[in-house]
Amino acid sequence: MRLLMVLGKINLLKFLEKTQGQVRGRHFSDGKDRYYAASYEWIDLGNGYISVSKERSSNHVEMPSEIDLDEAFVTFWGLYSGDGAKGTDYPNQMGRLRPNISFSQWEPNLVRFATRQFRRIFPNASFTFTLGEDSAFFMAGEGLAELEALHGGSLQKLLHLHDVRNELSNADRKYLGETRSNQRNPKADLAFYYQFKSDMETILVTKKENYIKRSKITLSSQDKVTASLRRPYKKGAREAGGSSRSDEINVGQVSGMAELFIKIMHEMESSITHNLKVSPSELIFWNGFPRDFGREISLADFFRNNTFAKFEHYECVIEDKGLYLSGRWKRS
Repeated sequence: MRLLMVLGKINLLKFLEKTQGQVRGRHFSDGKDRYYAASYEWIDLGNGYISVSKERSSNHVEMPSEIDLDEAFVTFWGLYSGDGAKGTDYPNQMGRLRPNISFSQWEPNLVRFATRQFRRIFPNASFTFTLGEDSAFFMAGEGLAELEALHGGSLQKLLHLHDVRNELSNADRKYLGETRSNQRNPKADLAFYYQFKSDMETILVTKKENYIKRSKITLSSQDKVTASLRRPYKKGAREAGGSSRSDEINVGQVSGMAELFIKIMHEMESSITHNLKVSPSELIFWNGFPRDFGREISLADFFRNNTFAKFEHYECVIEDKGLYLSGRWKRS
């Protein structure tokens, strides 16, 4: 196995000392320019780790005082930049971002990779793996077949809403008051949701647990697998049997660290974009100029010669069109 090249360091202790624990930044996304801010306190544990907490918080998180930036860790930050949560708006504080740390991904190898990298910065982190789905998925097709199989081959007669839900919640009443062009009987759909809710959640949890096993992730006693089941047609699904799957990895035991985490990501992005050996807030220290690292990747060469470019043993036929490459596999 090839050893990963160390390209630089994230120096958390030096950054906190220089800024006196003041983390500030701006985040641009979804057409919004928002700021984030947090104040941190820390203790140097003297063993290569620091104990960090938000100001006036009793939650302490142990983190390395500095972390090697090898190829895998740099890749992780790029992956999180694309698939990771950045945060939501603070209520009653216009323009302020409330960051959070979670990651959307279902592919087993990427899930395993991401959890390993998370633990490099948060060694004691726990993970909640959540599979979300619109309950309309279980009304026809593959989802219905799975639900019927759980019930021995067929479902019991659908009950009336008042038989499965004695008292409607505000969310239920809002749901019934909404209009959907693809929905004929919201009351019956809501009854289906509550009648089979625990069964549908069981199926989703079992699916997610199987994905975790395929990822070869060993769950700790703190890790959890959960389901997030939405009311029929509430989000995504437009017909019975339609899917609106979502896969989330929520990171626990990191209370208060989201602003610091997002700051690391932004410092990484800024130093690479502007080819800086030291990031603007002196958090990232590269061993050279970022543009001098790595090597050129030829897409044409990859698709012509790499075994991973084959599709069911068929090689890709590549044509150079000047500004772009055109490729196709035989029989496609």
